[in-house]
Amino acid sequence: MAAPNLPPDVVRVLSFHGAVDVFVGEGVARGRAHTAPFEDVLYLLVPIGAPLEGGMLASVAVEVHARHADGDYALRMTGRAQPGRGVGHHPERATIQPWIPESGHPGRLLAVPFIPEHIEFVRNEGDGKARYHGETPAGRHRPRRGLTLMRAAFGGITGAAAVLAVVIPWTWITIQGPDYPSRPSALALQIVGGLALLAATRLAVVALGFRQWRAGRARASDAPVLTDALLSFRETLQYAGASIVIAIAALGTLSAAWEPQAMLVGLLPGCAWLLGPAWALHLLVGKPEARS
Repeated sequence: MAAPNLPPDVVRVLSFHGAVDVFVGEGVARGRAHTAPFEDVLYLLVPIGAPLEGGMLASVAVEVHARHADGDYALRMTGRAQPGRGVGHHPERATIQPWIPESGHPGRLLAVPFIPEHIEFVRNEGDGKARYHGETPAGRHRPRRGLTLMRAAFGGITGAAAVLAVVIPWTWITIQGPDYPSRPSALALQIVGGLALLAATRLAVVALGFRQWRAGRARASDAPVLTDALLSFRETLQYAGASIVIAIAALGTLSAAWEPQAMLVGLLPGCAWLLGPAWALHLLVGKPEARS
């Protein structure tokens, strides 16, 4: 089990509260969901196909409200969540299933892992009020946006390929000698084009891995960052699209303004043409996580 992230009092309140109000992004989606609360993660039991599912594909920013009808307590949590997997093929389904309401069915519900990063909790105690207000451990240790994007685009073996995409063009342009026209510009376009193509390939594969993971046909490690709800599915595709546009522009300029060989030196060293199909094949034939 992961480290505790929710105070025991909050877990206790959610255990008896019933459905909570859920808000995604800046007006992206809203709805209600029952919960399966644990100290390390709060699962939101969201109907498959509900607006909340589509909203979380577009934004991982989620807010959860729980208020007692008589005003005995008020709970507001902000954090992150991704759409999750169906309860029926979730590795923790035996733990989640007891929290499903009588009107629900595992085959029609998603187990959405919501990670609270900031909590505001007010509860009546005698003649006074008890207050809890502050960041959770997950909120304090959330990586910065730049590091998240770097991990998504150049994580794992992609980092080694990115080094080649820089070193080989630099070596090639050095060998051409000082008479090669506009060497700094050519080198910059080679590096930018190669890295952008590599990033586009990796981001597209990570998005595919996330879809396969949600269907129970891939592992969480096949979609890093997305399964941690640090980046949404739609954002990943948008960054992949922007990266491929940059790559085409840079490499196309090299071919037109310099020579096809200069373009190939930017295109080939990153090995996106090899890694992309290999990653996609791995996802299409890979084995999912073992069920508990």
